[in-house]
Amino acid sequence: MTLQRVEKLNINKNIAVAIYPTHLDAELAVKELERLAGPLFTALVSGLEDATLSDDGMGVLGGALVSLGVPTHSAIGYETELAAGKFILIVRGTQQETMKARNLLQLTKHEGVAVHAA
Repeated sequence: MTLQRVEKLNINKNIAVAIYPTHLDAELAVKELERLAGPLFTALVSGLEDATLSDDGMGVLGGALVSLGVPTHSAIGYETELAAGKFILIVRGTQQETMKARNLLQLTKHEGVAVHAA
């Protein structure tokens, strides 16, 4: 796949992020998304062992989120939640897909839901 093709695939991709107090709550949210929305691309992040910090104090997850368009202060906040033992559900898609995901995630046992434009 060429670089130009990869760039076209990433155009207009937004990120919806939800924070959950337990792994079970996060798993149930994934199942609810699949049930209500069909096959959305989702990734469940529970923690990163041996993650390295960059010069600005941000870890691997934060750097990855920033590269996807999440503001630095939000990425640091998500890393703080993970360090506190919480779980993060990330949905990536078009603006319409991530807004739909946000609306569905609002119905779950989350501790916060946000959408970040790419």
